[in-house]
Amino acid sequence: QAAYQRDVTDPYKAELEKLKLQYLTSIDTGIMKASDAGDLNGAVAWRNEQKRFVETNDVPAQDETSDFLPVKQLRAGWRVQIGRMEKDRATRAKALLARYDQALAQAQTQLTQAKRLDDALLVKAKRDEIATTWLAGIAAPAPPPSVAPEKPLPQPAAQRAAPPNEVV
Repeated sequence: QAAYQRDVTDPYKAELEKLKLQYLTSIDTGIMKASDAGDLNGAVAWRNEQKRFVETNDVPAQDETSDFLPVKQLRAGWRVQIGRMEKDRATRAKALLARYDQALAQAQTQLTQAKRLDDALLVKAKRDEIATTWLAGIAAPAPPPSVAPEKPLPQPAAQRAAPPNEVV
């Protein structure tokens, strides 16, 4: 658990805090630029985004069509960064899990060979528990886009199934 915290969780949290600070700094810059240009609507849009972000510490999954374009662009950058960070976290978690699981697999094998089956079962259960815990919340790759099934080609009359009482 300590290794997972050190190698996976802590780096992710540090990077997330850095990203949040960058986001708020960008918002502050947007407010300043809009205010200096006398753009009341822009300044208010930036201020509203600042308030929303401070309350939620996140960006919405989807933008509204009425959202201010520069805010949408900033959110898009956030989403790209978060996606990269999630991918990095998953890579680190899987690498650490692989090393740890390898050690547990060796112990499981040795216990099984020594006919200590109950102990081997405990190690197996621990391997499963750790895999589930460590990979929980790690984004799974998106499923491929669904493709509409093609219409089946019409079969020639001779290949069609005959009704049960009909002779072909």
